[in-house]
Amino acid sequence: SELTEEPAGNSQKYVVKHLNPKLAFNPKKLVVGAKDLVMEAHFLSALDHENIIRLRGWAAAGIGGFAQTGRADGFFLILDRLNMTLAKKISFWREEAK
Repeated sequence: SELTEEPAGNSQKYVVKHLNPKLAFNPKKLVVGAKDLVMEAHFLSALDHENIIRLRGWAAAGIGGFAQTGRADGFFLILDRLNMTLAKKISFWREEAK
């Protein structure tokens, strides 16, 4: 899957996560990727914790978006934008502790 977002420095609050359109050329990988993205949506929709990224929405067509559009990116998730990855945050803490 891919995250679509604006360049760094933007104050954007959300990102759109979707499957890579190139997966349409590999049906087996498309099916696996679609299942993974749908499972991610189910898990995130059930969780509510300050340290877990929040799912804000998904394609109106739901998982049927894959079939309706015939495109790998026919289903997508809208997630909170991370300001910093965990790896970068750990590096930041290490530098701060010096």
